[in-house]
Amino acid sequence: YNVKVGKFPMKPNAKAVIEGHPDGFAKIVADADTKDLLGLHIIGPHSTEMIAEGGVARLLESTPEELAIAVHPHPTISEVIGEAAHDWLGHAIHI
Repeated sequence: YNVKVGKFPMKPNAKAVIEGHPDGFAKIVADADTKDLLGLHIIGPHSTEMIAEGGVARLLESTPEELAIAVHPHPTISEVIGEAAHDWLGHAIHI
């Protein structure tokens, strides 16, 4: 694999700040050549509620680009998944 990582911290996430838990991050791991999703790591608030998105993404053979364009409502902590995908693509704007 030609591993590439996109990562986004919880600190800039409005919902994490509002809830008083701005520690942690989301990380997308994918093959840079094939864009195969290899993993999604989530450390922080509500991570157990969000990790299913990674399982569904693998099942549907989604790419980081597809995770980036998926709707992640604001303000929600799940926005960090989309932001990590944007970072993987090289165009994160909220870091």
